[in-house]
Amino acid sequence: MLEVGLYSGPAFTAMDGKGRFSIPASMRHVIQASSGGQNRLCLTKHEDFNCVIGFGHSYQQALRADIDREEQLALARGEGYSRAAAMQRKFGLLEDVPFDDGGRFFISPFLKKLCGIEDIIFINGSGDYFELWNPHTLIATDGVYDALKLAAEFALEEWEKNPKNARGSK
Repeated sequence: MLEVGLYSGPAFTAMDGKGRFSIPASMRHVIQASSGGQNRLCLTKHEDFNCVIGFGHSYQQALRADIDREEQLALARGEGYSRAAAMQRKFGLLEDVPFDDGGRFFISPFLKKLCGIEDIIFINGSGDYFELWNPHTLIATDGVYDALKLAAEFALEEWEKNPKNARGSK
């Protein structure tokens, strides 16, 4: 797999008037590098958490390699393995999404509903991919790093301090 940078750090973005969110520039460069220089990213549901994950196209090969590795381990242990089920989990909901030069992109209505995303998202760089969370969901989720929850709380408080971001006003 082509070696590209890792996704790191937190960010916070609100949906614009056209229903788009923005990818931070630091993450946008990693996506472009791992997508052959194109403004395209992959979005899908996180397997363990109620959030969306995003990544560049080359990471799909790593997901396939994960399936190959899981299958080999299961066979070595004498266990059954459903490659079809694994492919569904990794690729069944994957969406190829364009973004403009400013990093603005759409999350499909289905993924937004599935993960409870509304008008704001907390973005967390997680190495090979980045996570897109409803910040309230992240804060309430067991098993999430406590400092990450605090970062989401802080970003949410800062956003809510701005009068133009009051709920109900657009």
